Amino acid sequence: MTMTRRLGLFVLTLCLVAASAQAQRARVTGTVVDPDGRPARRVTVLVVDQTSVRGRAVTDSQGRFHVADLAAGRYELRVAMEGFAATLVTIALSPDDSQTVTLVLHVSAVSESVVVTAAGRELPQSRVTDSVTVVTADDIAARQFETVADALRFTVPGLGVTATGGRGGQTALFTRGGESDFTLVMIDGVRVNGFGGAFDFAHLPVGDIETGDAASTDSHKPDYMLEPDPETIFNRLIPRYLETIIYDAILESQASEHASRRMAMKSASDAANRMQKDLKKVYNRARQEGITKELLDIIGGASAV
Repeated sequence: MTMTRRLGLFVLTLCLVAASAQAQRARVTGTVVDPDGRPARRVTVLVVDQTSVRGRAVTDSQGRFHVADLAAGRYELRVAMEGFAATLVTIALSPDDSQTVTLVLHVSAVSESVVVTAAGRELPQSRVTDSVTVVTADDIAARQFETVADALRFTVPGLGVTATGGRGGQTALFTRGGESDFTLVMIDGVRVNGFGGAFDFAHLPVGDIETGDAASTDSHKPDYMLEPDPETIFNRLIPRYLETIIYDAILESQASEHASRRMAMKSASDAANRMQKDLKKVYNRARQEGITKELLDIIGGASAV
């Protein structure tokens, strides 16, 4: 009897939790209109987060759509309709929230041809004219490159690679006379440029690289996902970045102070050594004059006798 009561309480608790979770689910409603402002019917609306599609709906004859049963979080609203596209809309839903949005369609390309290029991968036709240089594993093994900077320096035409100091010094890449922060650097499809666009190639080895492409293009924009959301990442990285800059400034200040003290001590030691040499010369000169005077007195006395 006790086990039956416990099982009943457990099932009741699960039902209450499920009902509470269902009550806290959010929903999105809205309207899709064409470029002239008229309702667009039979348009697929997708609600996606950073990982997958979380909901979808098809507009009715009035262009209206409704997506329910969404968890709290940030979502993007996209449309799927042949020959049309819509500006990406980002929304943030809280528990038991309801938002209404309007999506405006605009004309876009129906399709784009894909061709196979020397890069060994498919590219849209609009990027076929990009200048692409592929560094193969055979090239790396034959020329015994140790870093990506070495491979780019000796294989990519029109590319300048400069390094400060010896091996391991800060290494920058200049594309056809441009600045080092003009070059987009992507690793596994993720942009790795620092704040301002710069990237240090000094510590990027070639050991784990499967494919390396050096492409000169200004129109390519990376498509990547961030986990957690970008706001959380920036809230963590920016304070750490500022702490690092401040700590670096403190270290440079201390190093400058020690260097100044060392230079001051060296200057004082050099001045003391010069003074010692000068005083030693003066002493030796006075001693030599005294000896010479005594010799002259002795010689004069002997001559008088």
